Amino acid sequence: MFGIAKLIGYGLSVLIVVQSLIARFGFIKLTKLIKFTSVSAKMRFILICVFSIYFINYGVMYVIVPLNVQIPLVSFLFQGVYQDFNMYWFTDIGN
Repeated sequence: MFGIAKLIGYGLSVLIVVQSLIARFGFIKLTKLIKFTSVSAKMRFILICVFSIYFINYGVMYVIVPLNVQIPLVSFLFQGVYQDFNMYWFTDIGN
């Protein structure tokens, strides 16, 4: 049986994956508008763009979002449970 919280969690996970795929295909389509001088320059552009999107979505966000930090302009995004990296953070998120 799914609760509404679990359903929202799965929905947000799906949205992150869909956003990453849309960004990936968007960058690939963008390369058709940019006139690259070589295929290797085109591939390097795609590699850097796709890597940065995936790194931010799957590397940085999972570490930063659960923290409860005070950053002036974006503090509403970071209202997590954990004040610091402690044993509870590692058992819950850091696995």
